[in-house]
Amino acid sequence: MNQRTPLVLLATATAVAVSACNSDPAPFDTSAFADEIADTLDDELSDDEFSAEVRCPIDDWEEIVEASMQELDDDVVRDALRTDTNESAFATDAGSYLDCSFFDDEIQLGAGVFLLEAPRDPEDYAEEFAGEGARVDVEETDAYRGGQFRHVCVEYDDGEPYCQVEWSDENVLIGVYVVGEDADRIDTDVLEDGFRPRLDLVMAQFEA
Repeated sequence: MNQRTPLVLLATATAVAVSACNSDPAPFDTSAFADEIADTLDDELSDDEFSAEVRCPIDDWEEIVEASMQELDDDVVRDALRTDTNESAFATDAGSYLDCSFFDDEIQLGAGVFLLEAPRDPEDYAEEFAGEGARVDVEETDAYRGGQFRHVCVEYDDGEPYCQVEWSDENVLIGVYVVGEDADRIDTDVLEDGFRPRLDLVMAQFEA
């Protein structure tokens, strides 16, 4: 009797199990999500409009934003999450996007999630969106589920700064952000760690 067979089988099974645990999760299927974004923008923004109230395509977006930021120990975040909720579509020179946020327009303080069809070059988009005279810092971090995480922070000589963590693939760009005085000091590594599992929840709403 070959006494090594059980050990070989056990080792093989263990290797398979370890490999399965270490394998990357499958890429997101973002095609339906992209269609939802495009349809909402087409339906709500006419040719002569720069903004419109919409229904945010993301269910329970408030909880998504709050949970993404719950580990950020910062007054600007806590204050932003106490402001009024807004669900809007905007047309800009950089492109149209949807914004689901807590925001106080009078003091330019807020936190939210934004979404759009993926631009050809996300870094160029970030700079164009920020506008002339802005100081824009873009850092690529982790590849994740068929897309790429980036940290974007923007400062102005006259205007409130903002920082965001975004993820994009070939179809969509989605991110969470904080805008307001001292928003550029938030820890974007912590924000990415908070947003990553919520990104899974968002994508699950649109995957078949």
